[in-house]
Amino acid sequence: LLAPLVDRHGVLFVVLHIASMSVLIMVAGTCDSFLEIAACWSCIDLLFGGGFGACTAVVRQSWRESQWPLRQGLVGAGSRVGSMAAFVVLGSLSERGWQPVHLHRFASSFLLLALGVWLSMAPRVKERQRMMLVAATDKAKERDCSAADREVAEVTETRLG
Repeated sequence: LLAPLVDRHGVLFVVLHIASMSVLIMVAGTCDSFLEIAACWSCIDLLFGGGFGACTAVVRQSWRESQWPLRQGLVGAGSRVGSMAAFVVLGSLSERGWQPVHLHRFASSFLLLALGVWLSMAPRVKERQRMMLVAATDKAKERDCSAADREVAEVTETRLG
């Protein structure tokens, strides 16, 4: 809904969305009637639709194209974990009977996020190892070239001298 504004406002837009949703979640936690809670959650859903677009724009501005799917997946998983954390807080304020449900939803989302982070680390570790191998190979080549250059210089000196 608000995604066209994302390109214009960027990161500030994301921060405003997060702040607005935080306030609405706090208000929803203190509401007395179902209609008030429903109105707050409707506003949160509208803001979330634009906020996800803003997060996507930030991902596209900050990382290479090959990393976009992974980063957008992490943003999606993070938003799910944030939503589940909000439900855990609201669940702790509500009836005791719903707490296990909210805790289970939070734990499962947290495990999915941890799995996503772990999977995202693997390519970086492999890339770092590959770069270290390339650097070591380059240094070895420099040493070999330096030794070869010294030999050529010595041979040239003996022939000229």
